Parts: sequence; structure tokens; C-alpha cells
Amino acid sequence: MLTPDGKGGATWSDFQTSNSAKALDRLSLTGVVGATAVTHDAGFVIGGVVGYSQPIHSILKFNMSDRSIQVSDKAVDFSPSQTLVGGSAEYIPSFGRHGLIMLLGGCWPNVLPQTVSYSETPCADFKNITFFDPITNEVYWQLATGSIPDAPRQDFCTAGFATTDGGYDIFLYGGRGRDYGGSLPSWGYVLSLPAFRWIRMISTATGFEETGEERAHHACVAVGNRQVLVIGGEGKIRDLNKLLIWDMSKLNWKYSYDAEALPYDRPTIIDEWYRTG
Repeated sequence: MLTPDGKGGATWSDFQTSNSAKALDRLSLTGVVGATAVTHDAGFVIGGVVGYSQPIHSILKFNMSDRSIQVSDKAVDFSPSQTLVGGSAEYIPSFGRHGLIMLLGGCWPNVLPQTVSYSETPCADFKNITFFDPITNEVYWQLATGSIPDAPRQDFCTAGFATTDGGYDIFLYGGRGRDYGGSLPSWGYVLSLPAFRWIRMISTATGFEETGEERAHHACVAVGNRQVLVIGGEGKIRDLNKLLIWDMSKLNWKYSYDAEALPYDRPTIIDEWYRTG
């Protein structure tokens, strides 16, 4: 466990859980490419796959208050196969009584093939959005409009930003299609809530498509009020070690991190849509 010291540093320590050994037996299989989300008091790992051949049909919840771990098989009916591979999750704290965890993209395999083809695997689109209450496990769906991202899409990244009016905007970048053979175009998208409106991002400052590289298996982190830090990933022919910074308010790539960036303010293209439709 990584514990921040409040001074810019942190310390790693062995993780100690309050669960009994018997309760943790089911955690012996370590999965990858599951969707993760963190609420104010819990962490979630949704779906995933073991060894790229065995899907995990459950949700793992870590309670940060009592350090207990729960594994739920049927608590949340979030997909036809009770799993999600290569998707993303975002916690929206301002929606609902307990906030909502939104699930985006990915696929729903019952059994993954030994080859890299996903041609027979059903996948999520970005028009019908699934989200659930992290306390009651109640599931909801909502249709989105606008410039909906191409699907199937896996191994992309997302980062979320609260707005001053109680809304929430989610940045989505990169990923690959149904097969593991190639990346999708490097355009970015923003899903703006509560309108559930997708907007495709094209930077006017540095050129989004020229500066942003096609990449998958990367991470996005919201940092410094309104910036997105893009870390690592794989390109068409090589691993990508370069870090990227995206400014959510200006909608462009930046060459350096701004430690004095102002809080997130919706860009004009999104704000105008709310005012005029």
C-alpha cells in the first residue's frame, strides 16, 4: 500500500486486510485489463482477465475504512457476461445519493479465444452508457448523443473533471479496436454530463492529430486542476515512453505541465452547447 506523507512523498508498505484467509482464497488469481474506479472510501476492480484466456466474472471492492475486500459475482448486472475486458470506469461523485460508477467501452467475453481475435466477442458501444450505484449496486443506462466514439474500443484511457455547476466531463483518448492488431486514430473525445453529449476534440493550438500519437494500454490521470497526464502505452510499432499533457479547458496538447493552472472551466465548444443546444 502506498501512503502519502502530505509533503509530496509517500511510503510503500505491505498490505494488511481485515478479511480472513478463507475470505481471500478467491483472490489468488491476478487479473489484468479490468476497469478500476475509486470512490471517497472504496476502490473497485470490475471484470478483467487472467492470462488473457480466463475472464473474471466479478467485481472486487476494497473498503478503505476497514481494509476489507469483497468479491461480488452477481451484485451488479453490468454486462451480459458479468465481466468487462479492456474498458474503463469513472466515479461521478456529484450524481445520485452515493455517486455513480460509469462503465465505458470494452468487451464482454464468456471465454476468450487462445488467439488474439475478438471477432465473435460482444462489445460495448459508447451510445448506451452503463453506470451503477457503488453502495446499492443498482444499475442504470442512458443513451448518449453527439460525436459518439468508434466501437468496439478497448485499452483506451479516461480522466474525469467536475464542473462548477455540478456537472462532470470525461476525457477519452486512444485505444484499439476489436483485435489486438492495431490502434484507433488518436482523436480524443469528451463525454459531458449531465447532457450525455459526446464531443470530438480537435486541438486548434498544436494540432491534436499531429501531436497526439496513436496508443493503447496507456493511462490517463487528472492532474493540476484541469490537465490530463497521459502515461506510457503501445503504439503501432513500438512502446511509447513519452508523457503527454492535455489541457481540458483549452482543448490542446501542451509541452509542459503547468503547476499554476486555473481550475477546470468548460471550454467554449461545450459551454455553448449547454446554452444553445
